[in-house]
Amino acid sequence: MLRIGQVESTAQDGKYTDGNVASGISATRLRAAAFNAMQEELANIIEEAGNELDASDDTQVLTALKQIFSTLSTTGNAATATKLATARTIGGVSFDGTANINLPGVNASGTQATSGNAATATKLATARTINGVAFDGTANITVTATADGGAADTATKLATARTIGGVSFDGTANINLPGVNAAGSQATTGNAATATKLATARKINGVPFDGSADISVNTLVSRGLVPALSGNDQGTPGIQLYEAYNNGYPIPYGNVIHLKGASAGGEGELLMGWIGTSGAHAPLYIRSRRDFGSAPWSAWAQVFTANELAGIPLPFPGEDPPSGWLKCKGQIFNKTTYPVLASLYPTGKLPDLRGEFIRGWDDGRGVDTGRSLLSAQNDAMQPITAKWVLDDMAADGAIDYPPSGALYIDSTATVNFDAVSTRARSGARGVFDSSLQTRTANETRPRNIAFNYIVRAA
Repeated sequence: MLRIGQVESTAQDGKYTDGNVASGISATRLRAAAFNAMQEELANIIEEAGNELDASDDTQVLTALKQIFSTLSTTGNAATATKLATARTIGGVSFDGTANINLPGVNASGTQATSGNAATATKLATARTINGVAFDGTANITVTATADGGAADTATKLATARTIGGVSFDGTANINLPGVNAAGSQATTGNAATATKLATARKINGVPFDGSADISVNTLVSRGLVPALSGNDQGTPGIQLYEAYNNGYPIPYGNVIHLKGASAGGEGELLMGWIGTSGAHAPLYIRSRRDFGSAPWSAWAQVFTANELAGIPLPFPGEDPPSGWLKCKGQIFNKTTYPVLASLYPTGKLPDLRGEFIRGWDDGRGVDTGRSLLSAQNDAMQPITAKWVLDDMAADGAIDYPPSGALYIDSTATVNFDAVSTRARSGARGVFDSSLQTRTANETRPRNIAFNYIVRAA
């Protein structure tokens, strides 16, 4: 059986680990070799039972084990045995499993058969010496003190004092052990039983702990000011918390959550700003990088809330607006239901943008003066003027100065050139018609494409 530690250096003691960011321990990377080994172990069990692998059946291992166990011969084993092949003795009483037995001194009167042991032995199989005097149990012996006077028969004090249950003992006096023959508990200073403070404070998820008080452990510990990644730079695997503080992010201040898997190269970041108006929604940005080592980071994209989009007319290509949006068709809306919309349209009425163009507010530029926000304006066009020299037509009807552009001759007639003149010659009447030069309609308009203007209701 393959252990993950045989193929992966990030394993701890041959096992998988979730890692510890504060201690710099990486989570164990998943390796194909380890999973393949487990897969083959399980597949061998299924195939040993004579079954074919079936991806849709998640009970094959259990079924195979039941099949294998059912075919094992258990004759003479605990499952079916009624008698031991070889009888054994228990406490000196023969037992072969065919009947219950009683043990003298245990559940019956008498004592255990201890032939050859302390109960009945008359001689030791191997003689021993006591203070240098041979003893085999067949006769009494006399033991004398040894030269060093430190033997058990005469010693009154241990050369080296020992502790018993934490109490010093040198043999010169009796001792009491708290929790044994005296009130209290064993002296376990520095251990879990009585310790109130660690000799050396430790950190748990970056929070100091010495055991003297409760602490709150942060599940995600900030790594402080980390410069923004750029190009195709990769971050640390796992979930990391950074701080933006004039270190390369799209806004000067904020918190950054970085997410990256243990083995895949893809990763992403979420930036939540600290700037803006107190009590208002701060800027929110996201970006990501594909799971290729050479893939660059995307640009930061700002995320907007429904409140931030409320009231902005957007061109929509559908007839019916999406849920949460309203058409701009001059209708009254509920100011209580949509307070943000009401702050932008205090009258409680949306502008009617059907068939209308939106024009930028002049705001002091001087191009479209006298206008206020949301004010309507009729169509208009700049004046068009034309000049034409009234021609004194020749006798043959030719015109020396013919009209051009949007002017044309409607008819000719006799024209007196001055009030006292008696001459009469034919002249022409000019007519102005812009359709001779431009496309015309019953309104003035630019080229356009029709969209449905809608606003976010909030």
